[in-house]
Amino acid sequence: MRKQLLSGTACAALCLVSFSGAARSATLDDVMARLDKIEKENAELRHKVRELSARPGAAAPVVTDPSKFKGNPVLHAGVATSPTPPPPVPGMPVKAGPLGPVIDNTVVTLYGHFDLSGDLFNPSVFDQGTKAGIASNSSYFGVRARHNLAPYGWEGWSIVAQLEAQIDAAASPTERAAIGSRDSYVGLEGPWGAVKAGKSDTPYKKSTAAMDPFASSLGDYNSIMGNTGGDNRAEFDWRMNHAIWYESPIVSGFQFSALASPGQNYAKDNSDYSFGDNFQCNGASVRGSGSNFPGTGGAANGNIGGHGCTDGSYGNAYSAALNYKNGPWTAIAAYELHEGVNRRGDDNTQFDAQNFAPGAILLPDGSTVMTGVHNEWAAKVGGGYRFNDGLGDLQLNA
Repeated sequence: MRKQLLSGTACAALCLVSFSGAARSATLDDVMARLDKIEKENAELRHKVRELSARPGAAAPVVTDPSKFKGNPVLHAGVATSPTPPPPVPGMPVKAGPLGPVIDNTVVTLYGHFDLSGDLFNPSVFDQGTKAGIASNSSYFGVRARHNLAPYGWEGWSIVAQLEAQIDAAASPTERAAIGSRDSYVGLEGPWGAVKAGKSDTPYKKSTAAMDPFASSLGDYNSIMGNTGGDNRAEFDWRMNHAIWYESPIVSGFQFSALASPGQNYAKDNSDYSFGDNFQCNGASVRGSGSNFPGTGGAANGNIGGHGCTDGSYGNAYSAALNYKNGPWTAIAAYELHEGVNRRGDDNTQFDAQNFAPGAILLPDGSTVMTGVHNEWAAKVGGGYRFNDGLGDLQLNA
């Protein structure tokens, strides 16, 4: 009986082991079959992806790694640069319609700077005395757009545009605060630099902009730097209209920029408004000295063809600058030329209606002074070094 019991127990145990082994074998076979099926499906998907990528007209992949982006590193003076277009959201379908590629690859940035101040000053003119004031300074607002051309096969290229306006937050706005009154342009930007057209601060002006510790205040260095006519305007620290310019990428700390502005003047002596401008002479502030706006100082009678821009109006203008900034070191060299600058208004005489001959100033010694029309140019070099004085970074410029 005992032998039969042991024999039955051994048989049951053997059957249980055999059943358990069979169950494990069946489960493993099922898993292997499923894995094999998934691998075949993945292979089919990879094959389809390769077929779609090989089709002509397929869009180039969008570069999303900032370290591989080859865009132009040119910086705009005083404002932040536009950000790189954001990467596509994984799994997000491409928008249909003809405007889909345009909208998906365009980044629009709103930016601005508000700088209001309370001022106490003494102009030292006649009986003015000490004055208190509130100024808007260089407050502005702008819209910048960047359209990435990488999806069209132009890796590192973008179409850029900007509209910038002055904000007269503490004063009554005039044409100075019109849309596009400040740096505004459209251009093409790529690995070899950027070419833009519109209006912009000249390279000559931008080259030393960072060296002015009192910028956007009553102590701005424009009161002496670049001021040739002494007429409350710095003609060699200027924003030029109807201009085209080139900005190179930064290479080993060096950056080159050059600008050309055609005079677009009907008069041979540049005594007219530029084509497309009204009451605005070249080299004159808006509604200010030299602009020939009615009621301003130096304004003369006459419209187009009336020879009214005789207080510093120039023809073609050219500006170039080479900047170097690497670590604590800074260096600049800049040059600017204004062709055919008309100073005949300084003679304080009228034109001869028959031959447009200018008058002259008679001095006490009997000699005469003729301002006439001449080229004017300016050049400057500068350097700077930054170091730590124990309290923080200290920047020295000359």
